[in-house]
Amino acid sequence: MTAPARSVRRAERVDEEIQVAVAIVGGGACGLTAALMLADAGVDCVVLERDALPSGSTALSSGFIPAPGTRAQRAHGVADDSAARFAADIQAKAHGRAAGALVDAYAAAIGPALDALEARHGLEWMLLDGFLYPGHSVHRMHALPQKT
Repeated sequence: MTAPARSVRRAERVDEEIQVAVAIVGGGACGLTAALMLADAGVDCVVLERDALPSGSTALSSGFIPAPGTRAQRAHGVADDSAARFAADIQAKAHGRAAGALVDAYAAAIGPALDALEARHGLEWMLLDGFLYPGHSVHRMHALPQKT
């Protein structure tokens, strides 16, 4: 089930006063996801983005998102991935120097987050299975169809 469309307005600049509960600075993956979650909770918000098209640092990764245990993985027969395995891959790549609590939190949250974005907002993630991304022990890189 997808959520109803939100009011989106592009503007070179905002000349009028806008009153919202939350102003989000940056229209990258984090800012846009925060806006969706706030809107789902009935909270009025505005996303302020410097660039003509929102991209944020997600653009640096070509929009690819690694995530374990997703619907897209299961659809491609990847049944043996988990947050623990993903966290272990991250720590191996980082030679054990990544902050364990942050790695564990990200690894546990990102798969359910992608599935929720798909279920609630119609973002159809595709698993990139043409190559094994360096440092990953299984295929877990996801992208939207326009990025594949």
